Amino acid sequence: MRNLIKSTLFGLLFISSTALFAQRDTTKAGAIDTQKLIVIKPYSPTVSDAVKPKQTPQKEDDAVLERKSISYDIFSVPVASTFKPEKGRATDLQSIRAPDLYNTYVALGLGNYFNAFAELYSSIALSDHQNMTLGLEHHSSQGGIKNLRYDKQDKFYDTQAHIGFNAEEEYFFWKINVGLLHQLYNWYGAFDTTFPVDPSLTTRKPNHTYTGASFDGDLIFKDIVFDKLSLSYRHFTDDFKGAEDHLRVAPRLVFPVAGENISIDFFGDYLRGSFGHALTHTQGYSWLSAGIRPSYNYDYGPFSFNLGAEAVYLKNTKSEKDQFYFYPKVKASYDVAGDYFKLYAGADGELSQNTYYDFVQKNPYLAPDLWVGPTNTEYNIYFGGKGKLAEGLHYDLRGNYQSQRNRPFFMAHPGTLSRSGLDDEVEKWDRFDTFTVGYDNVETFSIYGGLDYKFANDFSMAIKATYADYNMQDMEKPWNLPELQASFTTDYIISDHWSIGADIFYVGQRYDFLNYLTERVKLDAYFDANFRLSYQVNDYLGFFANGSNLFNDKYDYWHGYEVQGTQFLIGLEVQF
Repeated sequence: MRNLIKSTLFGLLFISSTALFAQRDTTKAGAIDTQKLIVIKPYSPTVSDAVKPKQTPQKEDDAVLERKSISYDIFSVPVASTFKPEKGRATDLQSIRAPDLYNTYVALGLGNYFNAFAELYSSIALSDHQNMTLGLEHHSSQGGIKNLRYDKQDKFYDTQAHIGFNAEEEYFFWKINVGLLHQLYNWYGAFDTTFPVDPSLTTRKPNHTYTGASFDGDLIFKDIVFDKLSLSYRHFTDDFKGAEDHLRVAPRLVFPVAGENISIDFFGDYLRGSFGHALTHTQGYSWLSAGIRPSYNYDYGPFSFNLGAEAVYLKNTKSEKDQFYFYPKVKASYDVAGDYFKLYAGADGELSQNTYYDFVQKNPYLAPDLWVGPTNTEYNIYFGGKGKLAEGLHYDLRGNYQSQRNRPFFMAHPGTLSRSGLDDEVEKWDRFDTFTVGYDNVETFSIYGGLDYKFANDFSMAIKATYADYNMQDMEKPWNLPELQASFTTDYIISDHWSIGADIFYVGQRYDFLNYLTERVKLDAYFDANFRLSYQVNDYLGFFANGSNLFNDKYDYWHGYEVQGTQFLIGLEVQF
């Protein structure tokens, strides 16, 4: 009832005030009606207007609930207990110790045939974002092969060193590396011991020394289209006034498109070289090439594609002849059964620049009298499958068919039977025991198979084999290339202190051509077994023992160049 009365009063008040404001002014503008003067003042509350509410409101309900009284009784019963709580303690956290990383590694070893081995690697932090690396590798032997034409002249030295710097800046990462090389080998082989030779052959010192200096660097940018810039330069010489300079620059651009990247590689290559005491190739060689290689990678479910091409311009600056080459570069794969079976295929080609330096690293017994030119791989088509047979056991099987023009082959240097009028320096190497490089157009069909197994981080094993069939255009045989090659490699970590490994290689029979006798010679197939054993005393010190040519098979690696017999080498390793 009270609420109804309040609502009625507020309604009448609202209607009255509205009527007052709704009256129209019938007087002239600006005039004041003296009979009616209404002053409206807004409400300004005062403290006296406030009414304090009662703490205990008056009850309006007719029904009053009566609270019932409840009494609680506790009945205690003693319980016999043998439980004795122990004082609590915090549980230790079990953490896995991170492997220690060391900045410096040094290995030294000595063996029979006076073999010596040394290796050094060190990383030095210059600041939080800058680092310097030092490296040294040395392998040498004082020889000891018996019944050589040149007594005690089968020694060799191979020493390589480098120093590098790298740093990470705000917008890019850069690294540079400077290398030095010194190699010494002897032409101790004899192609035909029954061939009539000058008696001075038994006293000459058939040394051939190589030296080199190199520089390479990379500039890698962050989050921009200009992705990378690579630069390399090598100067390579020998002690017969042979010299070679090789410069290569390769910038890369990367464009993101629809979640994938389109990369464009540019490259420029310049090579020149000459031999100061050559017998046949006296004018040297000089090549300039430049090219572009765009590629696009696309993944769609189980399918993966890489589409690209390569265009190359080549100029022979000695003959002023130039050529243009184009190669498709396509790769594709399909996951047939996830990780267990994947099919892949591709077709590509390339123009590869051969160098004197590359030839020496494969065969150091070369005559300083070569013609060096590029190889044109017109196409290389391959198809294969790979995957895993079980956890840790992976396989790869592939077939290749390729066509190459001007592929290089090592073969016996023809030499000259007439000794009169020869340069004294030519006399030192023109003794029918050096090699040269021949070129031919060849089509090759090959099959490759590989199987590797890895169990945790303790045991690994790999088996690989390659069979190749060569179809030569001019040469009778692919000189010094085998049809079949196979290898077996395994490593096993026995405990925290002991580890062991082994390698077995098989190389099938090969042929070489003796120009001065116009006949071919067969090199027998061979097995070569090697092992390695290491014992780690602690984190800083370890010992190792290596064995090579365990079957003691004194085979010819190159015709006339018999290898050393069984070799053993022991040494120590230090890291800190």
